[in-house]
Amino acid sequence: MKLINIESFEHFNSYLNNNIYYFIIINVSASWCKPCNAIKDDFSDYITNIQQKNSICLKIDYDLIEEEPEFHEI
Repeated sequence: MKLINIESFEHFNSYLNNNIYYFIIINVSASWCKPCNAIKDDFSDYITNIQQKNSICLKIDYDLIEEEPEFHEI
């Protein structure tokens, strides 16, 4: 499964509204979060080893959610 780092709400929305994906996993984490950092590498390894066609994992930094008000409306 492909792991995609989300850079903006528009970027997130483009994947979310694309109807070609069977599954979309959304991972929200923060660079300052110790538990998030502790599992970061294991989570990435797990996601990249999933062999599911037409599926993606969107990784969103918590600070981006706080900075962009569009995230608050979904």
